[in-house]
Amino acid sequence: MTLPMPETPPSNMPVVLRIILAVLCLLPSAVGLLIILVITGAFVIEGFGFRGDEAMWMQAFLAGAGFLALPPAIVIGIILRYARWKRATSASLVLAVIVGAATALASGVIRTTIAPDDSESYITLLMFSLAALVTGALPPFLHWWNARDIK
Repeated sequence: MTLPMPETPPSNMPVVLRIILAVLCLLPSAVGLLIILVITGAFVIEGFGFRGDEAMWMQAFLAGAGFLALPPAIVIGIILRYARWKRATSASLVLAVIVGAATALASGVIRTTIAPDDSESYITLLMFSLAALVTGALPPFLHWWNARDIK
């Protein structure tokens, strides 16, 4: 006579790994968002403009902060999409708003540093801003949109 083997409960390891990955992704994203906020604050304090050579450096810092913040935000959006957390859709909406606001702030400040007769840089900025919105803010927003209860 053999005894039945006890059933082992499912492992929580995938959930733990997703949480660790999300926390690791939050660090560079938070640094990028902090840089965007600091530069935007300096922009407002200085009278909505930068002095002389500062404009070129601010473009570089804002572009670097955007590239630092966007890929982790995309990974966090993917994690939220497959999370088994009942508030994941609300978190996706918050993520979409944060990414959209950061993109709008960064592109607005960079826009003021572009020379008025430089239409090529302006169009490039618009294309990169639109690409950041489509890849970073639209998927989490659609996750929230498709998951809401329509009555």
